[in-house]
Amino acid sequence: MEFFIKKFLMISVSFLIFSFTCISGLHYKSHVSAASGAMIKLVNTDKARYTPGEPAEIYVDLVNTTGTSFTGSVTLYFRHLGSPAGADQVKSVVLGDNEAKTLTFNWVPPTTDYRGYLVEVWVRDQTGKIVDSGSTAVDVSSDWTKFPRYGYVSEFSDTTDASNKTWELKNYHINGLQFYDWQWKHHIPNPDPSHSYWQDIGNRWISRATVNSFIDNAHRYNMKAMNYNLINGSFDNYWEDGVQVAWGLFKDGNGDYDPGRQDAHVLPKGWASSKIYLSNPANKDWQDYINSKEAEVFNHFAFDGWHIDSLGPRGDLYDWNKNYVNLQDTYGSFINSAKSYLKKDIVFNSVEAYGQDQASQSNADFVYSELWDWNPTNDDYSDLVSLVERSKARSNKAVVFAAYMNRNYSKNTPGGTQRNFNEASIRLADAAMFAAGASHIELGDGGYMLSDEYFPNKNLVMSASLKTAMKSYYTFLTAYENLLRDEVVRGSNKVVLTDQVNHPSSNNGQAGKIWTFSKAKNGYDIVHLINLKNNTSTKWRDDNADYPTPDEILNIPVKIYYDGNLPENAKVWWATPDAENGKANSLSFTKGNDSQGNYISLTVPRLLYWDMVWIEKNPDETGEILYDDYESVDVGAQPEDWSPVSGTWSVNQPSGATKEMAVTSSSGGIIKYKNGFDTGNYSVEGHVYIPDTTNNGAILARVQKDGGFYQLELKEGNKYKLYKFNGTEWREIKGGEYIYSPGYHHLKLTCIGNEFTIEIDLNKMGTVTDLDEPFMDGTVGLRSETGNRRWDNIKVTAY
Repeated sequence: MEFFIKKFLMISVSFLIFSFTCISGLHYKSHVSAASGAMIKLVNTDKARYTPGEPAEIYVDLVNTTGTSFTGSVTLYFRHLGSPAGADQVKSVVLGDNEAKTLTFNWVPPTTDYRGYLVEVWVRDQTGKIVDSGSTAVDVSSDWTKFPRYGYVSEFSDTTDASNKTWELKNYHINGLQFYDWQWKHHIPNPDPSHSYWQDIGNRWISRATVNSFIDNAHRYNMKAMNYNLINGSFDNYWEDGVQVAWGLFKDGNGDYDPGRQDAHVLPKGWASSKIYLSNPANKDWQDYINSKEAEVFNHFAFDGWHIDSLGPRGDLYDWNKNYVNLQDTYGSFINSAKSYLKKDIVFNSVEAYGQDQASQSNADFVYSELWDWNPTNDDYSDLVSLVERSKARSNKAVVFAAYMNRNYSKNTPGGTQRNFNEASIRLADAAMFAAGASHIELGDGGYMLSDEYFPNKNLVMSASLKTAMKSYYTFLTAYENLLRDEVVRGSNKVVLTDQVNHPSSNNGQAGKIWTFSKAKNGYDIVHLINLKNNTSTKWRDDNADYPTPDEILNIPVKIYYDGNLPENAKVWWATPDAENGKANSLSFTKGNDSQGNYISLTVPRLLYWDMVWIEKNPDETGEILYDDYESVDVGAQPEDWSPVSGTWSVNQPSGATKEMAVTSSSGGIIKYKNGFDTGNYSVEGHVYIPDTTNNGAILARVQKDGGFYQLELKEGNKYKLYKFNGTEWREIKGGEYIYSPGYHHLKLTCIGNEFTIEIDLNKMGTVTDLDEPFMDGTVGLRSETGNRRWDNIKVTAY
């Protein structure tokens, strides 16, 4: 994300409700009186992250602006996903008019690792009337890379107040800092140990004392300090410092190379080097060289890891031996060598997601993708969800986006002036990223925010309102990390806003509509609503900072279809960072079912930018959860628990056989099991009767409510195929030869995560991984392209 690198790279690249029992809960109402804001100035914690068993100090800064003296109390409630997580704490308080006071509370969170908590703060007067409210969050995690909330520092002069700037970032729960452009030369990052000052690439003076102060203060607040450097950059005359020309990348395959033909970036006049020359990241000698130089950094500074930058795609490249180099395929080798050599945290920047797949599968500690506008497939709100799911298909690492908001507006800001970010577009973009399962590196240098790739640039600043909103959003990201980023996968829930006239919706982030999408994890279905009704664009970056503030929408009727079973005392929760300080409210709902399956009907109380609804479900089932459930159905009838998607289906009983499921329409069809399962990890198997080899007979797994599924079939007398249908397009995932005759054949598909194992007639045909936004849960089904197909002994076993 270097200014010179990215700037010049751009130049170079120039409900009908079924009657069921209503589960009671709280309807939304505001619990805060008109005096909100009259008492609480700030709620914060002593650290950004806590190890299990570590006590947390919570500070409530009060200033009495009620206009009169105040006697009352301050109560703290500790919540995990809405439920109590510790005993309430109450302190009395007496304040004169305009008097300030800080109350300190001590709390030892439960010792469960990797868990987020919301701390609600309520100020009441002597009569019990609520005068003000606030909140903060506590993250109990032994390793910051599980839930990284990445920020940055880029100012290292003598006059920089590192202590205060780090404290401000702690109040946003930032738990890792990228030290941007702190180093000396890229190929010699560690400055002379005898020097108290040195110049960075832009010839800014860097103070050793300030760098160390930032590191010390980061550690004080349990933040990690990450030293920044490029993966393969060298300054002018690098050949005099031990770096070899033979380690370089070259723009042609003709050989006889010299530095003049090496791939390089030209830099502005007056900078510390005229160019940045690029080495081959896969070259073992370069790896050993730069790893040893980074080791010198760690010997002289208490950094916790290396933030490795890259430059994105560079066109055709060749090594010293004239071999073609696929640059993104060099990243994994380099990352793994750095991790092994340095034994520190490693973060790698895949620019425009170039190399994200390789980074996901490497030993990098989390995935970091810097999103630009070169690739139109990364520009839309819905692309953010796709990028996260693409990464999660390869590893369970956390995802962080570097994504620069209002960039054109920043670039066009007149020199010597500052303008405000557009708060609406910032909140919408963060809502999309956080709901997708990522976080956003944007906050740094105390109370500043990134608007472009050169981190010291401060053309745009946060308004007081946006700073308050960001505290709410980062508190929400921290408190609900277990629903946003903890083993969370793509959900199969169908979400219907039943009043489309007043509340038009989409499941792909269309402008002018409410965007709904679902996620899932063991024991929970999660639904997000993001308000794009006032947007005229689907692009998240809002380059010209002109997106309108959304209108608040009240009382949205919603129908959510779900798989599996709800516990007897199931709860449905609603929370938003835009109201009630992120407090979770239990919602009333009604259960029902129709041809699409089971659903709940509820009313979402309000939507400004982003709402999250989650359904408490039974944890994943194990063992046999479905077997031949149509044996008790009359011949000619359709099983109640199965729902045709197309074609006509009924129970058939051939002479001398048990009852079977049959498709009776000549054009075939699809039928799915209506009730679904609590788990997506299962095997589905059964016998399919195929009277000829001209058309298929198939079993389906992870059937989505929008029509997608995986299909295992026999076809043409000599093939088996596993397909994925995404609702519009078919993609073959695996296939091979299997010679078979008409008659009964046993098919079995085992789905564990995004791995699928195929068995035909008890013969294992292999395992394949779906890396393209895999379906992670969903029900089972049957499909045929023609009539006269029958199925028997359908069995589903959960793992």
